[in-house]
Amino acid sequence: MLTLLQSPGFRRVGTSAKGPEYQGPCPKCGGRDRFHIWPEQGESGSWWCRQCDKGGDLIEFYRWRDGLTFREACERAGRKPDLAAYNRSLRIARAAARDSWTPAAPAAPAERWSEHAGKLAAAAAERLQSSLGPLAWLAKRGIDAGAAASFGLGFLPRDEWRPRESWGLPTETKRDGSPKKLWLPAGLVIPCRDAAGRVTRLRIRRDNPDLRYYIVPGSSREPLRSAERAEAWIIVESELDAIALAAAASDLPGVAVAAMGNSTARPTESLHAALTASLHISVALDNDPPKTEGGADGPGAIAAKWWTERYRQARRTPPVGGKDPGEMAANGVDLREWLLAGLPPRFRPPTRSAAFQGPLSRGLSGEAGLGERPGETAPPGVSAAPATTASPEIVCLEFNADGDMPRIVERRPLVASFGGAPPPTLRQRPAAPIAPDAHRAEIDGREIYICDDRAQWQALAARGVAVFSTNETRRLAPLLDHMNAEERARAVSQIIDVKEVLGGYITEART
Repeated sequence: MLTLLQSPGFRRVGTSAKGPEYQGPCPKCGGRDRFHIWPEQGESGSWWCRQCDKGGDLIEFYRWRDGLTFREACERAGRKPDLAAYNRSLRIARAAARDSWTPAAPAAPAERWSEHAGKLAAAAAERLQSSLGPLAWLAKRGIDAGAAASFGLGFLPRDEWRPRESWGLPTETKRDGSPKKLWLPAGLVIPCRDAAGRVTRLRIRRDNPDLRYYIVPGSSREPLRSAERAEAWIIVESELDAIALAAAASDLPGVAVAAMGNSTARPTESLHAALTASLHISVALDNDPPKTEGGADGPGAIAAKWWTERYRQARRTPPVGGKDPGEMAANGVDLREWLLAGLPPRFRPPTRSAAFQGPLSRGLSGEAGLGERPGETAPPGVSAAPATTASPEIVCLEFNADGDMPRIVERRPLVASFGGAPPPTLRQRPAAPIAPDAHRAEIDGREIYICDDRAQWQALAARGVAVFSTNETRRLAPLLDHMNAEERARAVSQIIDVKEVLGGYITEART
């Protein structure tokens, strides 16, 4: 990065909390001042490109610019390639991604626009219900007539035009001076509504590959979502994909879907607040092929990295058997089973088929084991859960005080002893216990349970709640006692994350 600072085009622009700041052209995407460098931050400086939306320290710079492995980048930077260096580099990269983005609050459309858009959407929705061709096309992509009606999908058989002024839009003129009209092209009408039911956006899917989607001028940029708040979110690109998944998840409480419109769109202020408060985010952006020859990832996979860096609870859930959920459904993939495979255990119903157990469910997380394993049995002395629920495992975790996600050291079938009373340092309050010997506590707004009965512990874990035995809390106590308040809060939050997502039994925790 020092070589960059000495190259033409870079200049000092001021001083921030990170120290002196320089700007210049990006070594990858060009420009004039989009690449920022803070040479005095940390051990070797930091950087961020606001166009590429990438940043980090010197190690991450070599990995990003030159395609080096972590070990190769460390050698070039003169660093020892250890886990501490990797976590430090990762934290700086994540901080750069977080600090460089602020969610926007899109303006609501004019009242007159919403009124006319609502009338058009209602007429188009009525027409769709008697249009066999469009209904058959939607059904093939996982949206039946009922789902189409519940989201107000409509159909325009031919192009229509309206005076712009009648919709509250400013007057525009053509080259010859005549007034432009508002174009409403033929196609599937996809309305987006606010919490009060007002239409805030109209998007039309056309049968024209040159302009497949058209957003009616005056629309808000607030994305379509199936709920205002949810515990688990599925993030997709297309509104039609979101509707298909919402229909597949209609009986799953706490699960909602949001459609971003494209792979590079970012959450609005309202959606960001809902995502931040959630427990899990499945990032299911399109599984497109790479755009460059020899590229490793497509646009959806590249964009998913932003989500996983920005939201601690986000996990990439790539479409399979098709580039997006609609294509998956058209190819015969069961959207419900695919969706369930990417969700933590707590969001799964008591029974499910084995269609997506095994390799796929393992591939959706960084570690093997998000999905149930066919044929697992309860260990001796533990009451067997139903064959269709997950058998908990022992999970040995390695933490550090910097708040990084714990590293899984070992996983093996559950064979453990329970007993004793919860330590007095745990602040817990009995409250309508769901099992006779399970005590409920609340940490950071999330519920946990302390339970020393094996069968009850296993039943709670299979439901995906955060449940600990006394022995687990004792193993964690020495690690937490050596942390300050901020470090302890981060570590406890990460431990609950692991419990909710992986549902394991902690036999060892070390720094």
